[in-house]
This record gives sequence, structure tokens and C-alpha cells, in this order.
Amino acid sequence: MQEVLGQVPGGSITEEVMVRGQITGSAVIERGAHLLLLGQVTENLFIEDGGSAEVLGMVCGDVVNRGKLELSGVVIGVLRDESGDSAIDEKARIGHEPSS
Repeated sequence: MQEVLGQVPGGSITEEVMVRGQITGSAVIERGAHLLLLGQVTENLFIEDGGSAEVLGMVCGDVVNRGKLELSGVVIGVLRDESGDSAIDEKARIGHEPSS
């Protein structure tokens, strides 16, 4: 697993990555990739079908899940679970509940 420290620009993630720093902008987790977020995404996080993310840190925008999500950290915006495969820990904090 690649480890990222410090600030990196947002964009597509195509492999297994652990982020201990900050992704500036939005991040897209592509099919076959995995993000372990211990730091922060400054905008939105998109998890595509076949991608996965474990969020222990913070997403400052929205999370759109079409893959697999484990959330025990913080989402400032809205969580949109479009896959039905989200595990939300009781300690997780979500800023807004999605509207029906």
C-alpha cells in the first residue's frame, strides 16, 4: 500500500493508498483501488463501483458511494449511498442526512 504524507492534489486513485495528510480537491476511488483515509479530503469523495474506502479522517464535502465504504470518521456534507454497501460506525459523524 502506498503511503501519502503532506498535501497532494485531488484526482483519480487507481491503487491502494493510505493518506495521512490532505487531498486538496475531490478524490475519485476507481475500480480495484482502495483508500485508507487517516487525514482529510478538502472537497468531495467519490467511490466508484468496485472501489473501496475506509474513512477514519475527514471529508469536508460530500461522499458518493457506488462501491464499498467503511466510515468511522467525519463527513461534513451529505453521504449518498448509491450502492447499498456502506458500513457506518456509531462514532461516525455526518453533517447532513440525505434527503429522500
